[in-house]
Amino acid sequence: MNPNSSELSATKKIYALLVGIDQYAPDSEVPKLNGCENDIKAIEAYLTEEIKGKEERKWELFEPRVLINEQATRQGIIDGFQQYLCQAGSDDIALFYYSGHGGQQKAPEELLYLDPDGLNETLVCYDSRSPGGYDLADKELRYLLAKVAEKEPRVIVIFDCCHAGAGTRSVEGTRLAPDDTRDRPLSTLIFAQDETFNNSLSTSSKVEKKKTGLDLPKGRHILLAAC
Repeated sequence: MNPNSSELSATKKIYALLVGIDQYAPDSEVPKLNGCENDIKAIEAYLTEEIKGKEERKWELFEPRVLINEQATRQGIIDGFQQYLCQAGSDDIALFYYSGHGGQQKAPEELLYLDPDGLNETLVCYDSRSPGGYDLADKELRYLLAKVAEKEPRVIVIFDCCHAGAGTRSVEGTRLAPDDTRDRPLSTLIFAQDETFNNSLSTSSKVEKKKTGLDLPKGRHILLAAC
């Protein structure tokens, strides 16, 4: 066997979805931030330098998917999970790094039992506070991470949002967007079209839902959060 082909077959990939949002859509009224784009440039440079010239680790940095400002739409981030991170196979690394506003929104009535305060925690996408748009809710992220984890890669999630950095930045610089007080229909959550989810929602009694919760999927992952 060609030793080079043997080494190639043993190479594991790092898939990195890197999202940084300083400027939000003009019609969203979300305050701008400073430093998120720099965060993404820094983590991309770190990954590149960490892998370069270290062949003994048998890691390959697959071309990172970088979404900055207007690129980081809600659909763009979802596509980053479904079309990019979901390529990661067994023992590969799938990294999602988000730097931007965190927020809260009213949870759909069907999911209120999961949130005693009646609010979802969210990532604020570039266009998610524009008319007709919605943030990426925590339960949607859980669903997306479950899809990424199906092939058993090592999944790592890093959030730098919400109140992150308040100790070294002024209060005006904290990464917390104003709450979204609009009513959000369950149908706008990405997993609402999932057949397994719909069956669980329609067949579970109210008692079962309160006791066990809906069968929302979850994938194994490591979460690092500055919040």
